[in-house]
Amino acid sequence: MTDTPKQNDPAIEELMKDAITSYMLDRFDVEDRLKAAVQQIAVELLAKEMAALRKKVAKAKASYLLAAEAA
Repeated sequence: MTDTPKQNDPAIEELMKDAITSYMLDRFDVEDRLKAAVQQIAVELLAKEMAALRKKVAKAKASYLLAAEAA
């Protein structure tokens, strides 16, 4: 019989964590749901960024046109 170490081996803990994570992802189809959620978040963030860029472009264009008229 071997003595159990007082501390768990970090490599074994990591392997167990990976195995459990893999099992959970496979068992509950979490991976597909996570991918869909991340994709939805990315789409929403991209839409917000595009809206902010459009506002900046419109503002810059308006400033440019005002400067051109003043000249």
